[in-house]
Amino acid sequence: MKKTFLIIFLIALTIIACQQEIPKKGIVVISPELAEIIVNIAGDGQIIGVAEECDYPQILQYKEKVGNFGQINLEKIVSLRPEYVITSSLEQEAISKDLEKIGIKVVTLYPKNVNEMLNTITELGKITKAEKNAEALVESLSKDLSELKEFSPTAPKKVFVEIYNDPIMSVSNDSYVGDLLSIAGGINIFPTLERDYCRVKNEDIINANPDIIIITYPDMTKEMIKSRKGWEHINAVKNNRIYTIDEVNPDLILRATPRNIEGIKQLRKAIYE
Repeated sequence: MKKTFLIIFLIALTIIACQQEIPKKGIVVISPELAEIIVNIAGDGQIIGVAEECDYPQILQYKEKVGNFGQINLEKIVSLRPEYVITSSLEQEAISKDLEKIGIKVVTLYPKNVNEMLNTITELGKITKAEKNAEALVESLSKDLSELKEFSPTAPKKVFVEIYNDPIMSVSNDSYVGDLLSIAGGINIFPTLERDYCRVKNEDIINANPDIIIITYPDMTKEMIKSRKGWEHINAVKNNRIYTIDEVNPDLILRATPRNIEGIKQLRKAIYE
């Protein structure tokens, strides 16, 4: 591993030396949510490279690919000579450090709730010199969020959000998804967990007896949920209140972007309509 990194490091230095007269320009983004926000406020013109997962808006699919969310092509990024590389989350901490070691400026933004997402829009507005657009977007989203938060259900529903099935994993109230769920008016059956996104026990889910089950990943059907041992006693199963990615688009609740407004609406519709 060390030998491989040394080779990449030397290649990177060589490329930098050969191109030292070429000014740095543009932005490489390896976070889908941050790339989406940038396009929203500044268009795609400044983005010169993205991770494979950056697929929305569609224009991002035609940008130069520099690897994926968890494993980048360092040589490719160096060859693009970006002014910034924008990263997100703890999963990309090692990537950020590798980039900084070879002199590439890294900006890390990781919103953990909706308010931090609004702050992220402001920060990206500064980086892309689109402050006015960012300010207008934040103002519009803040108004929408205020209206959504006025909702107060007379009979709050208990909700189980499943983000993975092997092992079964859910979200805490401190997670981004947990924050959106709260705004939608749902009561998270796992308000506190060891981590924001964490493994949960099958028996704890059954004992919590959620009224609603939300599945956020593909290849899981309602029938598969119903067939789980002991789950026939859960209200959500008995009343067929199970919602998959067909009803709640995971990109609208897993990615911290302006589209979260629509995600909250989809959650609320699943829970209360």
